[in-house]
Amino acid sequence: MNKELIDDFASCGIAALVGIGTTTMLLTTTLLLTTTTLLAQPQAAPQAAPQAQRQTNAPGYLLVLGRSLDRTKIIAYSATLPPIYAETGGRYIGIGRPGGGVTCVYGLCEGRSAVVARWTDQAGIEAFWWGDAYRKAIRLRDGAGVFTVVGLKATSNVAPYDGGALLISTMSIPTASTSDSAAAQTWIDAAAAAGARLLVPPTATVIVPLEGDALYNRVALLSFESKDKRDAFAASAATKSLISSGPPLTIVSIIAVDAPPALISIPAQTPSTK
Repeated sequence: MNKELIDDFASCGIAALVGIGTTTMLLTTTLLLTTTTLLAQPQAAPQAAPQAQRQTNAPGYLLVLGRSLDRTKIIAYSATLPPIYAETGGRYIGIGRPGGGVTCVYGLCEGRSAVVARWTDQAGIEAFWWGDAYRKAIRLRDGAGVFTVVGLKATSNVAPYDGGALLISTMSIPTASTSDSAAAQTWIDAAAAAGARLLVPPTATVIVPLEGDALYNRVALLSFESKDKRDAFAASAATKSLISSGPPLTIVSIIAVDAPPALISIPAQTPSTK
């Protein structure tokens, strides 16, 4: 599939997911918020916990990376999503396609689109993904591309910068030893010194595999106040040092993802109690 067609598809996502009503906007902005297709069958739905146990004070995130191959399916699927995200309290904090909101800084991310959604309560990840509405919607894009989807459970109430910019590192660490993760922690400390907010730390327990083969078992999600500050850190000596750190730490990718344009970002709503 040629790059021109991928970029055409990737420009489709924003309008469909924010409910902008014109057909033109729908056709030109569908992919980015819909980059979730069955590379592998989704994991089995977990048993629902009692409401008191499921509620947390920490936010949750959905990270989608990949490519779309079937425009017609993506458009039909995308049109169903806005009320599902809104009902579960989700909002989009990062979105883009190659050359339009997403930059592959390093690794296995060339040509990929990205979507990052946030819930103030991480229980929203399961409410969205395993809810009846999304289970029905997901059938509309079977076979429509090759993507990976993971949920991320934050460990603190740190919020992203409004209108800021994201930097995401996906990595593989075979063990949980301190020495294995030291390089990642050094990078995170340098990011904090540069003004970044750590939204999700690179620990194995925060990742919830949902779809596809992610190839990584750690994700560090950073929010910067501006694209300029994000891009400066992405090109910094600290990032270069992380990339060259070597085994046992393997950097799968480092990806810069821009915030949604202000006019089309979706405000979170209080989840329905129905």
